[in-house]
Amino acid sequence: MPVPDVIMIGEVIFIGVVACIIFDIWQRLFWLMTGIPATNWSMVGRWFGGVISKGQLMAKGLAAQPEYPRETAIGWAVHYSIAIAYALIFAGLVQAGVLQAGITDGLLFGVISVVVPWFFFMPALGNGILARLTPKPLLACSLALMMHSLFGLAMGAGFALLAVMMTPDIAIAISAIIVSGVFACLVLDAFGRLLLLALRVPEPSWAIVGRWVWHMIRHGAIINPGIAEAPPMRGEVAIGWAFHYVIAIAWAVIFHLGFIQFSLGELTYLNGFAFGVATTIAPLFIFMPFTGQGVSGSKTPQPALTTVILLLRHSVFGVAMMQAFRWFY
Repeated sequence: MPVPDVIMIGEVIFIGVVACIIFDIWQRLFWLMTGIPATNWSMVGRWFGGVISKGQLMAKGLAAQPEYPRETAIGWAVHYSIAIAYALIFAGLVQAGVLQAGITDGLLFGVISVVVPWFFFMPALGNGILARLTPKPLLACSLALMMHSLFGLAMGAGFALLAVMMTPDIAIAISAIIVSGVFACLVLDAFGRLLLLALRVPEPSWAIVGRWVWHMIRHGAIINPGIAEAPPMRGEVAIGWAFHYVIAIAWAVIFHLGFIQFSLGELTYLNGFAFGVATTIAPLFIFMPFTGQGVSGSKTPQPALTTVILLLRHSVFGVAMMQAFRWFY
């Protein structure tokens, strides 16, 4: 049976993530049009690492500090977590009748939300209140206002669309797909970390994945056997992690079509295991040969072991996805 609270949270997460994606796409387009760089999320990750490891909320000389492990990925995670938090706040205000689900109130919310970077994140990152320690404070504050206004518009439009078009069945489906995809991917990553700690089995290089995605988008190079030796790209780790989770959600869409829409099998753990094994087709016969590792990792030092580890990881992924879908159906 569906759980209403989970469904609502799933809808809000979806809107927050989509609004944040629109935010990021526009920021990249604006960068290309004006030459004004997009936000460096590595610095946000470095700051967050300092908060966690040292309890240092207000950073000084952040750019000169040593890199924090996985700071780019952490920065992007913080970015999207905050977007989801904004969406939860907006949903709560709509639920309380303070705001309405629409672009007008979305814009208002976005404009108000800019006080967070102006008076917290800018000084926390060492740039001062209202970016007064940067070379161009007015420009920095104006850009933040523009981006948060766009984010608010996108979020308001998302909630308005949800209110008008979303039927209960569609709401359950979207929530199940997003929650199950993300949950299964989190379990997969946790299992990968366990393999690393217990057996020293290396984790996938999401930097290489991100580099491959970047070259595919920028240069149309889908098959890129020399990608591992190519120069690192800015933000490739974050791109790799984002692509990793997008693919997980795409698998959840396929899972929903097969097991829910067309009822090809029962929601059993054995079927989840079988689904996970089937998903290894993608890395073994697409990603690996496209990135120069050969079909089934034939060009890696230990092809058989590589295949077995992939089957093990994806089996866990499939079982976790099955469990998540069982929460909804």
